[in-house]
Amino acid sequence: MAVGAATAVLPRIGFGNDPPGPPNVIVMMTDDMGYADIGVHGCPDIPTPNIDSLAADGVMCSRGYVTASVCSPSRAGLMTGRYQVRFDHERNDDLNHGGMTLKELTIADVLNKAGYATGIVGKWHLGSQDEEHKPLARGFDEYYETDSCDPERYRTDCYADKAVEFIDAHKDEPFFLYLAFRATHPPYYSSDEYIALFDVGGPYYIEDAARRVYAAMLYGMDVAVGRVLDKLSAEGLEQQTLVFFLNDNGAGVGHEASSNLPLRSGKGKVYEGGIRVPFLVRWNGTIPAGGVYDHPVFSLDIMPTALAVAGAQMPDDRPIDGVNLTAYLTGANTDPPHEYLFWRRTKHPEWKVAIKGDWKLHYHSDTGEVELYNLASDVSESNNVADQNPGIVSQMKADLLAWDEQMMNYQANWLPECPDPPAGDINDDCTVDTNDLRYMSDNWLVSGTLRTDLSGDGEVDFEDFAIIADTWLENGLEQ
Repeated sequence: MAVGAATAVLPRIGFGNDPPGPPNVIVMMTDDMGYADIGVHGCPDIPTPNIDSLAADGVMCSRGYVTASVCSPSRAGLMTGRYQVRFDHERNDDLNHGGMTLKELTIADVLNKAGYATGIVGKWHLGSQDEEHKPLARGFDEYYETDSCDPERYRTDCYADKAVEFIDAHKDEPFFLYLAFRATHPPYYSSDEYIALFDVGGPYYIEDAARRVYAAMLYGMDVAVGRVLDKLSAEGLEQQTLVFFLNDNGAGVGHEASSNLPLRSGKGKVYEGGIRVPFLVRWNGTIPAGGVYDHPVFSLDIMPTALAVAGAQMPDDRPIDGVNLTAYLTGANTDPPHEYLFWRRTKHPEWKVAIKGDWKLHYHSDTGEVELYNLASDVSESNNVADQNPGIVSQMKADLLAWDEQMMNYQANWLPECPDPPAGDINDDCTVDTNDLRYMSDNWLVSGTLRTDLSGDGEVDFEDFAIIADTWLENGLEQ
């Protein structure tokens, strides 16, 4: 199944034999996975049969997008169905201010109110400094993270255990499960069992050592996906469960273990490699099997789709930016779901981006530079045709800026006035502190600079950088 094939005209499925009651909803999200690293996207060296089966039994959205090119803002958009720039959640370091604002409703909030059992297994990344920002206060009945697992158990396998247990516990009632893998975020590690498959003498030998471990990590995640799908099959829930599979953002650049090809760039950027992700949808008996859908779809669409099929009440006190995809993916509606998709990336540098059909406009608002690409003929964004299409640039730029006017002013909300920022103030809060090091951490993790669990929590993460930063600050090394 080729990515970029003509938009499939999917036959409409009749609803006369629908299973009783509202369907279950499962959202599986991966972390920093390469766009090209699954079988349905042409990966030649890492088998992903279970992930691929979601496309074979459902639909592959070849132009699936997320709302941000880094973890936390992307998840904020997914959870709310709203552009996260509406509520000032634009960067990972917004977590230093508590987490996602408590004024927002999550998909779990609404489904829980509609009578669904709600559970999250894995990465939350929308606030953990106090209880009110954690999942159990944001609509989820159950929350399983790494500390819920046997320390001897490979984390991805444990996540699969917990997901299967959740399904088993709630198989007789409607449920919403958010399975948020930490794979394949660096640092790369996997179980000996999975690594052996890609090592010398294994059936899938990969010569490059870094990609070998990355492949084992991805393979283990595919096994986990298979265990969830097998559980649905064993309980007779395949036609009663709507399943989404997507990535939170593109894989990081600057290393060779993962691949976003043929897309340009990756995590942290708003070129296609940062925001276009694998996006698979399966609902047996409702969405036709084996379809390819090429109109742009958005992670924002998951919440309104889930609420619609659940019969839940959509929040009417705020704009919801996603749309219900059901009619589009069944072929009942052949129009594009969206006229525009928009992005804003604040600082270093500041970019605003719009997609309309095949056209993609990049506007660098700090410099005035404009880039225009036709994604139908230039998915790698290598041929800037802005000068040849001034009318398209003018209209898209005007519409982009009009959208931006509706969003929250990021700088005005919590960052202090700082006319003379000190050297080393990376996150623009007028101080040089641990938050500046946190802002750099994703790049450092990707490049492999840090491999030490200094905090003793079993992970190499922001807390380890904070320990280093505090030491540096005590000795005045920020200067």
